[in-house]
Amino acid sequence: MKQQLTILATMICFVAFVFQSCGEGKRYHIEGTTEEGDTSGVMYIRLYKDTAIVAQAEVKNHRFVFEGEIIEPMLVSVTNGSGHGGWLVMLDADRMTLTPDSEFANGGRLNSELVHFLEQADSLDGLDDLRQQTQGYRELTKLYWARHHDDALGAYVASVSIYALGADFIDSLLQSAGERVKQNNIFRMVEKNVANAKRTAVGMPFTDITLRTTEGQTVKLSQYVGRGKYVIMDCWASWCPPCRRLIPKLKELYKKYQNCGLEIIGVATRDKISDTQTAALELQVPWTVLSDDGLSPTIRDIYGFEGIPYMVVFAPDGTIIARNPREEDIPTLIGIDK
Repeated sequence: MKQQLTILATMICFVAFVFQSCGEGKRYHIEGTTEEGDTSGVMYIRLYKDTAIVAQAEVKNHRFVFEGEIIEPMLVSVTNGSGHGGWLVMLDADRMTLTPDSEFANGGRLNSELVHFLEQADSLDGLDDLRQQTQGYRELTKLYWARHHDDALGAYVASVSIYALGADFIDSLLQSAGERVKQNNIFRMVEKNVANAKRTAVGMPFTDITLRTTEGQTVKLSQYVGRGKYVIMDCWASWCPPCRRLIPKLKELYKKYQNCGLEIIGVATRDKISDTQTAALELQVPWTVLSDDGLSPTIRDIYGFEGIPYMVVFAPDGTIIARNPREEDIPTLIGIDK
């Protein structure tokens, strides 16, 4: 009888340990600090590339804490009320910290792998040899997809790699996706972008879309594309630093080649028309600036991309001749550097 009671007590302890471990394994804890002078009263956890709020926390003395439960790891951004900037976080059952001197969270196994991936990708961005850069992206993407083909990190890797490696390559990876990741919001976004990128691939005719001028007038892309000139469509946003840095380089191209049959149109996305208009004036943008603010589908939906800046180059007849080329390659690409 004593032996039976001992076995029963052991089993109860084991079951209690399992349930306790499972419960703890689903909880996350994030501590963060804001910059001095930041007047944000509330911080939010939002789904990546989404407006859905996962959690919110009050800021007290520049400090905030998020605690909660999570079923599956998810990629999120931690921002203030504006929704821009902040931190990129792979939210999992871990303890993590956020500090103003880094755009990434510190801690967490899956989150640390995210940071490592982005660091390696950044090092490839610095390569001058385009072939070496593309091969590096290919190997890095294959490596991380093999490890994470059934979780949110794998979905994110596929989403950012489509720009360097193309829709066909990413589509081939998606064929080996696990069942769990197929429910992930980023994975579904990648599937949609792959399909749209194939429909608007190099060699395909442009797809028309309704847009707005910065004065709010409704226009069509076909009013600017397929009318006898080469056209660069620069997709950007007022709050995007790389977008703003690209504009002076495009202005140099425009000044040099405008009389050789080159036009540029800017299409602001994820940006309020008023902010777009203000930024265009600040940057003294000399070409037509349009916006997809408040419209559906967006330019990102139709042309199958998420990250900005993003350029699409059209031939005089409207055929797509390049997707996201380097600005220094454009004169050769459209044959006006001779």
